[in-house]
Amino acid sequence: GENNKMMYYVSTGNGCCLTIAEDEDAAYDKILRKVGTNVGVDEVREATEKDIALVRGMGGYVPKER
Repeated sequence: GENNKMMYYVSTGNGCCLTIAEDEDAAYDKILRKVGTNVGVDEVREATEKDIALVRGMGGYVPKER
């Protein structure tokens, strides 16, 4: 359902980002569509507090949960 979305940390050939998705596969597909296959997605995992703090510290976009 709508409320089961998690925040994922995704690293791509173009750097890292955070995204909200149902599961790792959905997060992968979503970011791959955004960056394209030339850039590619290297890793997808559940975002930790540390990941979120790191992205926020670098001035990156942190999606709001729900």
